[in-house]
Amino acid sequence: MKEFGFKIVIFACLCFLGQCVPDFKFSMAEEEIIGTEVGDISNSAVFYSGMTATEISNLRFGILDKSREPASFFSIDESSGVLTVKQKIDRENVCDYTSTCTLEFSVAVHSVKTSFSNIAIVLVTVLDINDNWPTFPANEVHLDVPEGTKIGKVFKITGAVDIDSPPDNTLQTYELTLAENIFSLTSTENLDGSSVINLKLETSLDREKKSGYTFNIIAKDGGSPPKTGTLRVKVTVTDENDNPPVFMNNTYSINIKEDTPVNFTVLQVKAIDLDTDLNGQVRYHFSTMQSAKLKSLFTINPMTGGIRVAGALSYEAGATHQLIVVALDGGSPPLKTQTVVNVAILDNGNNAPRVRMNTLSSDETDVTEVPESATPGAFLAFVEVEDSDPGQSGRVECSTTDTDFKLEVLQGKGYKVLLNRALDREMQDTYELKVTCTDMGEPPMSSTANLKLIVADENDLHPVFTHQLYNATISENNEIGEYLVTVKATDNDFGMNAKIRYSFGEGANGQFRMQSSSGIISAGRSFDREENSKITFTVIATDLGTPALSSSAQVTVTILDKNDNRPTFVRPFYQLEIRENEVPHTVIGQIEAVDEDESTNGVVEYFMAGSEGGVVPFEVLPNGTVRTTKMLNREHDNKYSFTALARDKGSKPLTNSVDILITVLDINDNKPVVLFPTSGNHTVLISVFPEPNSIIGKIIAYDEDSGDNAKLRFSIVAGNGENVFDIDNETGEAMVINNWKLETDHVYDLTVRVEDSGNPILFDTTKLRVEAIFDNKTMSELVDGAKSDKYIVIAATVAGATCVLSLIIITAICLVLRGERRKASAQPKPDTVFDNVPAITSDKSPDPNILFGDRRSNSKSLVYGGDTRGDGVGGKKKENDDIHSDTSGETITSDSGRGGSEEEVNMQPLTDKKHQWQAPLTSNRNTSFDQYYTDKPSHEYRNNKPGQPRFLHANTNRQDSYRQDQSFNRSKNNDFSSNHRDSFRDFSNPRTMLLPYNTQSSVISHDDDASTTTSGSYTISPEENFHDIVMGKDVIV
Repeated sequence: MKEFGFKIVIFACLCFLGQCVPDFKFSMAEEEIIGTEVGDISNSAVFYSGMTATEISNLRFGILDKSREPASFFSIDESSGVLTVKQKIDRENVCDYTSTCTLEFSVAVHSVKTSFSNIAIVLVTVLDINDNWPTFPANEVHLDVPEGTKIGKVFKITGAVDIDSPPDNTLQTYELTLAENIFSLTSTENLDGSSVINLKLETSLDREKKSGYTFNIIAKDGGSPPKTGTLRVKVTVTDENDNPPVFMNNTYSINIKEDTPVNFTVLQVKAIDLDTDLNGQVRYHFSTMQSAKLKSLFTINPMTGGIRVAGALSYEAGATHQLIVVALDGGSPPLKTQTVVNVAILDNGNNAPRVRMNTLSSDETDVTEVPESATPGAFLAFVEVEDSDPGQSGRVECSTTDTDFKLEVLQGKGYKVLLNRALDREMQDTYELKVTCTDMGEPPMSSTANLKLIVADENDLHPVFTHQLYNATISENNEIGEYLVTVKATDNDFGMNAKIRYSFGEGANGQFRMQSSSGIISAGRSFDREENSKITFTVIATDLGTPALSSSAQVTVTILDKNDNRPTFVRPFYQLEIRENEVPHTVIGQIEAVDEDESTNGVVEYFMAGSEGGVVPFEVLPNGTVRTTKMLNREHDNKYSFTALARDKGSKPLTNSVDILITVLDINDNKPVVLFPTSGNHTVLISVFPEPNSIIGKIIAYDEDSGDNAKLRFSIVAGNGENVFDIDNETGEAMVINNWKLETDHVYDLTVRVEDSGNPILFDTTKLRVEAIFDNKTMSELVDGAKSDKYIVIAATVAGATCVLSLIIITAICLVLRGERRKASAQPKPDTVFDNVPAITSDKSPDPNILFGDRRSNSKSLVYGGDTRGDGVGGKKKENDDIHSDTSGETITSDSGRGGSEEEVNMQPLTDKKHQWQAPLTSNRNTSFDQYYTDKPSHEYRNNKPGQPRFLHANTNRQDSYRQDQSFNRSKNNDFSSNHRDSFRDFSNPRTMLLPYNTQSSVISHDDDASTTTSGSYTISPEENFHDIVMGKDVIV
């Protein structure tokens, strides 16, 4: 805001007759474009006498009273003093119809460095240009000319008017375009400069020959090139209006007092028209060429010709005005006459001075602004004083009683009002300035001028926030645009300086929105408390002043928690271990879940969710502790799985789950269980003299523990005083090692100890009864024959056995591979590899009749070298068979009294497709073993020589080669049906598969063609027979 723009100057100009002399004179052509330079107010050696160039450069200029003409036509550069055109000037409108057009106005000049100030009177002469065309009052005129009109008759037509200034640019000549020589044309100039066209009839008219004429009258001015105006004339041959109005006096003169009231009739003019009807009716008006000032002082009644006072005449005392009155009849065309009325205004004594405020404000009001920063001595306003009274009555002095301002006299020009002290808008924002001007007449007359000064605000105060810290809260997951808080600042400045705009400072980072005008802050995004629980940023309040001032405050937004996060377990699953036989409520481990919410939304409690296998003997405490509910038995179930839940304590709780796998670790709490021999079935019959190291039987036992606790060792602890027998420490195979000490018809009662490898060692003992019944001849022949053909038989036997075994092994491998390929394509891969057949860990053996397909028999007979058949081996058991007779209960013609031959017995265990099976790693006591049968036919095992002892092996591998560390997932009371084969899983190797297990046989051949003995026998229960097969042990028949 410019300093001088708010200063007001009161100019009291005592311009008495001839006293005001312009300080600057310039001239310019009318219609100059806006911005055209008129002159330079700063360039005058006289006006700025005694001032240096530097002092002149510090001057500032301003046009006074620029809201009124003629000052409003110009603008001035405040710093340079160059005067330019502000709006186009039409000389004819501004100066009426005078020959000389001058515009006078005042320019305020003051210094920004010193106390210098003055008023410059500027006089601008506006030069005329030929910018107006001659203009007729109408475009067309109609003349009624009576026929029979005498030649030489003149018809009066109102001429054209050119408002340009004389002499060159005004109207000069008229031309007639009528080709016929009917009329001629002359013109007459009126007093006011207008003209009348005289259309003279040159030829008599005959209406019957021609009733009318149409032609143009062209008016030309003296410009170069000339401008023209055209009037179209239509002449109708009729009677004519040939008498213009005639005033009673050629001139009128009157004297009136300056105090004559408004609307008082001072004179009535009268004109007479000898024509009749409309042609004789007269109307009056002032000439259009009169000045606007005279029109503001007087008016005329158009019907009566009465002249009245229209404005105050007190300031026109001593002046004489000339009024031109026009009388116009109602003919067509109308005829008119003019007269002059001279009006002298007489002084009526002493008059009060006329005081007028003259300000730099563009508004025509008595209110203006002064800047708050204005210093003492600054210009405020001018007062212009006029008093036309003569002598002392015309001398005026002005004063003010307001000490905030002072007046200084500008000799011959008036008074300037200056600021007397510094301003403070915040203390007082308005002032009422009153200036009183009094003349020296008797009695003295005075007038006052009032001006309201509004102190314009300077932007000197910063905005102030109502709080330096604003706190807001919002719940997370909010809607964008949700309201947060409103910040508010105030500014004691005024106007634009007090208007405030709000913006973000540091820390907002585009996360919030703000209404710049109101300070309302809302969310710019959806917040996540777990990402950021508190956001602090600054807000800035800036006013709209120049320069702008600002201040800041801090906003802290707290993000409130919602229960939007589920508890998350720290592990994807839990694998826990516990030793069996621990007391109930033993702590196994701890599960843990974290919840990123806060308060109760982040407090987690734990629950048992359940298990697919039903109720499990565990519980999950609210603090995440996993413990047992009862004592565990690994041999009952060695693995458990269930699901635990974590739930927070929010108003709408959220949960999550995790799988828990618990492995029950083994302790050595089970002693070995002997399946064979038992107290009811413990006899082995040797009917043929054996060779050294011949296996006579196998101790079948198992331990329900696992690992080393289930690894069994065998030893003979009694009944083997002569060291005839021995037993394999690992396999439990009993054999004759010193056959030469073997006595016939002798019974050996061996005590066998079976112990595990646990700590402490648990064991059991069993009795094995060995009956040796063979005659001396057999023994002798065997000894002698051995001497003669021993080596031939051995060689042949070895060769044959090798070929047969090789063929069997190759065939078995092919069948196994083909079966595995079928299974791989027919069903998903199971998870456990069964490399060998392990010991059965069941505490309840399944029904052996399921394996052998006949539930009618409850016992089986095993003989060494005899021909008694069990119903599950090769033939039907004869009821009430005497197992101690010399001949078996069933003979055929080819057995020479010794029972069926080897080929007839046809030892083919499980040859039926239904009886092919796959052994599991371990067995549940309630397991159904139907799932382990396959459709593969087993090999047929035949002895080439009758009377030879035969050995049936479920597997040729030793027990120590079995994989004892395989584990699988099973549930209590699991049903091992064909649909659940994949429930056996090896957790250490998820790609393991079930492998088929096929029974195999080994053949030991003895040449005993001559022997025809009846075999002693013992009975093996179906349960023992089943365990023999499942355990992979050899059973001697």
